[in-house]
Amino acid sequence: SHTPVPYQLCACSICRKVDGYGGSVNFGNVADSLEITKGNDRIKKYTATKDRGKATAEKCTPERSFCGECSTMIWLWDKTWPELIHLFALAIDIENGRKQRIF
Repeated sequence: SHTPVPYQLCACSICRKVDGYGGSVNFGNVADSLEITKGNDRIKKYTATKDRGKATAEKCTPERSFCGECSTMIWLWDKTWPELIHLFALAIDIENGRKQRIF
């Protein structure tokens, strides 16, 4: 990440539903740096609808990617800031104490 603080705590209603009362921690990354090496066929996407069921309903801009098998949130991408991708901290594993992999 090129930001001075490469993580944030999101307490939106979706993150609170997924990770509990405190919300979720995610890491800000450069979108072009993400490389999917396996499991791409399991990744599903969700775009929330604001004011669902009302005349003012509209799709939100963030696109959330998650595992289609276990529903684990993996990352969020928003067309408003296409150069960034936000990886959910709980989806990142550490192998051998050094190498990172997603999910």
